[in-house]
Order: sequence, then structure tokens, then C-alpha cells
Amino acid sequence: MNFQCFNFQLIIVKLVIDCQPKADQPMRRKNRYLIIENYYNISMNYPFQYSNQHHAQACALFCMDFRFKDETLKYLKEELNLKDLDIITAAGASKNIADPKVLTDYQFVTRQIEISIQLHEIDKIILINHANCGAYGSREFFGGADKEKAVHAKDLLKSKKLLEKRFAEQEIVLIYANLINEAIVFEKIKNNYPQVSLK
Repeated sequence: MNFQCFNFQLIIVKLVIDCQPKADQPMRRKNRYLIIENYYNISMNYPFQYSNQHHAQACALFCMDFRFKDETLKYLKEELNLKDLDIITAAGASKNIADPKVLTDYQFVTRQIEISIQLHEIDKIILINHANCGAYGSREFFGGADKEKAVHAKDLLKSKKLLEKRFAEQEIVLIYANLINEAIVFEKIKNNYPQVSLK
């Protein structure tokens, strides 16, 4: 809920109250509190679980693509057991580190990681690229799934080396979300991932 929307709601409350006869002060006061109470019950009834906690387990960078969002979060929480994590989304994910289109892409992503370390004392940095990514030109651009995965693996490994120089104390985990038979399969990319010719 942004402040613009909040102010708009308060304006509506004021208009409703001001439309009532001024002689009926008790009713005006009653309606004012009723409208504001209903506003909070409908719009802001979300329990906050972290009042006394500022430590996160990890920071995860993955693509903004909505098609992979739910499964990626489920994988992080259920398979990697990362319940408390900071999330950074950017088109292309690790491409912004390994091969940024403009310098500000690299600066934005690395700055967010830096803030996560400073404020939430994370121990891990998770980088997740995915198949059929528009920032890479989609799957058709590569002419084959193996070549596509090789390009993503290359960027993930390059990103890891760059981040290790800057964030030496954090473990960096590389993941590729592959598409196999219309299912998302998360695969860890190791340092010894075989280099495939990209020509």
C-alpha cells in the first residue's frame, strides 16, 4: 500500500464525513472511526513475523519473469531450506553481473547484494538463471537446449568469480532452471561444469 493510495483513502473519508450535517456531531465522529477501522481491516491485516529478527539466511537473485517466480520461490524454501531470504529480481539475473547491457545494471544488482549483507548478515548468495529467458533472446536464439544451458552456465560461473572478489565471506550457489518436457527442473551448476563450444 503506497502513500498515494493511503492519502486518497483519507480524502474519501473526509469527503464522506464532511457531507454529513454539522449539527450531527456524534454521528460524524462515529462514521469517521467506522470508515477508518474498516479501511485498516480490509487493507492492512497482514501479520508481521519478524519483529525481532533482522538476520536472513541468503540473498537470491533471479529473473523477473513471472512464469518462473512461484516455482523458484518454492524450490528455494522447500529444497534448499531457505525460509528467510532477501530477493532481488532483474531481467536476465546473472547476465547483469557477467555481461551487463549497461554499467548501471551491474551496479544495481551488486549494490542490492551489498545491502543484503550489511543489513541482514546473509551467509549465502544464490544466483538463478532460467531457460527460455527473453533477456538472452529466448530458447530459439541458441538453436538448442545444450547450447542455451552452456551460455547460462558460463555467465553464472563468471558472475561467481566476480562476486567472490567483492563478497569473499559469502557462499555463492549457482542454479539453472531448465525446461524439460514442459516442467521446470532446477540444476546446480558446479565449478567444474564442462565448457561447451558456443560457436
